Amino acid sequence: THLFSLISKSDIRTEFCISKSTLDRWIKLGLWPKPIKIAGTTLWRRTDIEAFLEQSSQKSQGGNS
Repeated sequence: THLFSLISKSDIRTEFCISKSTLDRWIKLGLWPKPIKIAGTTLWRRTDIEAFLEQSSQKSQGGNS
């Protein structure tokens, strides 16, 4: 993967199997990583999304690592 790969909201939903309502809720509640705006397009760093999902998975499984 690229060191600084960016991903759109629709690509996040498709690639990580997250529903639109769940993603919108996480964003609204401030739980989701902060986006980057480039030329009016909202994008996220792939590494931020992967880290967020990994951390969320560990919390839901009761892990501390």
